Amino acid sequence: MRFLTIASHAAVLFAALLAAANAADSKSQTFTDPAQAGPDFRIQGEYEGTIGDNTKVGAHVIALGDGKFDAVFYAKGLPGAGWDEKTRVVHQSAQAGDAWVGSKVRVARANAELKVFDEVVGHAQLGDVLEVDHVNGQWVWFAGQRGWMQKIDVTPLFAHTSFSLERTDGTAVFKAKDFSGEIKDGTFTGTAENGAKFELKRVERKSPTLGVAAPEGAVVLFDGKNSRPPLCRPPAARAEGTAACT
Repeated sequence: MRFLTIASHAAVLFAALLAAANAADSKSQTFTDPAQAGPDFRIQGEYEGTIGDNTKVGAHVIALGDGKFDAVFYAKGLPGAGWDEKTRVVHQSAQAGDAWVGSKVRVARANAELKVFDEVVGHAQLGDVLEVDHVNGQWVWFAGQRGWMQKIDVTPLFAHTSFSLERTDGTAVFKAKDFSGEIKDGTFTGTAENGAKFELKRVERKSPTLGVAAPEGAVVLFDGKNSRPPLCRPPAARAEGTAACT
């Protein structure tokens, strides 16, 4: 009887694990056909165009899932295509810590403390510019200094606002203080601060070296003709004179 009880418990546990696995699979799907990837896929991506008096601007629209997006605007164009590498404006609908990560902040307190747990592990000086690597609530982590600092001790060097979002299939409407916009049919239009109008088109950039033949003498690891990834062996594991990768 004890064996039956243990067996029945094991069966229930197995069934629960199987159900959880199936539920996870239903939420995390992989698509190879853009037409099957859902409405968020058609909205997300890179956009470029103009704002105000024909000033070039770029934007990343980042899908977060469940119809939520972040929008990041870049002065003078997209990264690698004109961005001044200084000015970016972040509009967020969720995950408020994300705008901080990878951005720079200026220390706003003299001899500001860097901590790990309750231990002070160092100090930053007033005016120091640091790059944020992680966010946890009201604390930011600086990998270079190996310590946490409170957000109240720093000033972000990026613009950041939150917006409300309404999404229907193929259309997203963004609303925030001094900002409104709509994405529809691959075009991002709206009004920014001071009434500046903007219009951006969705773009799909391609590398200028895409499809270019490998230079003479190069070892081609994967040419896309075979779905199987290359099998590479270190010198000690292959016969002399044989290919490193097959």
